[in-house]
Amino acid sequence: MDNIPVKTDKPKRNLLIAIVIISMIAVSLIGIFIIRPSVIGLVTYNNLKKSNQSIEDYGKSVQELESKILTYETNLSSCVSYNDKLFGELKTYTVSINECNNKLTTVQMNYNTLKNGTDDKIFELQEQITLKDESITRIQADYDSLAQNTANNLCCKAKVDNSNINSYKVENNKVVCMEDGEKNISC
Repeated sequence: MDNIPVKTDKPKRNLLIAIVIISMIAVSLIGIFIIRPSVIGLVTYNNLKKSNQSIEDYGKSVQELESKILTYETNLSSCVSYNDKLFGELKTYTVSINECNNKLTTVQMNYNTLKNGTDDKIFELQEQITLKDESITRIQADYDSLAQNTANNLCCKAKVDNSNINSYKVENNKVVCMEDGEKNISC
């Protein structure tokens, strides 16, 4: 008979635990709502004693501080409003700057495309000029050679009649034999 389990009353135990928990919560709330203001009042009273002020002076100081806080809150509100306005303008200008940067990028790309095309065209024209200069030099050499050969033929025959002829010049696309000139003939 010793091994017979003793039956405990669980509902009473649960009720007891609930009462203890509710009591603790009630004591905590009383502490927060009654004791806390008392502690704050005691700390304020001790600070008032240390500052050697009367309760009226301390009250005036608190009112002045509350008035200053109200002024600072008003100023802060104005600053926040002004900052919001500035941020709005900043967003607008940022959008404008981004649009300008996009346009600038487009213009730079167009410029680079045109510049590359112009550079290519200039290079082509310079090549053509070089070819034309070479052609002119070759034609001038051919012309000078033709003039020399023609002068040699004409002036050497004329030298038979006038032995002082020793040079020539080209004037109006005609060979003129001379006695003293810049271009010598070879007979």
